[in-house]
Amino acid sequence: MNKTLQITPAMMLGIILTIAPMIVGSIWTASNLYSRLEVTEKIAANNVDAIANFQETDTSQLQERIAKLEAQLNSIEQTTSLINEKINDTESSITIWAEKEFKKLYDIVNKNPLSQ
Repeated sequence: MNKTLQITPAMMLGIILTIAPMIVGSIWTASNLYSRLEVTEKIAANNVDAIANFQETDTSQLQERIAKLEAQLNSIEQTTSLINEKINDTESSITIWAEKEFKKLYDIVNKNPLSQ
């Protein structure tokens, strides 16, 4: 028995209609990717031009200014710490003085014979 496959026009149409969308989709995808690549190349070329035109900026003046500001900051921190120490010393002195004065007042009030 000899069996052969006969391709009919309907089968050919089915095969073409199956393969054609894949081919068209592949072509469209390749075209889309190529367009994106062209846009990316243009952006990259613009960036390269911008980098090529970049001029180095002299930052020595800024560095000097930053150094001066750091020195001023250190001076302010030292002054602040000295002020805080003086405030703490003054608070403790006032507290000791106030306690002595209140003790004197307490003693005076307790020595008064009319207060008893």
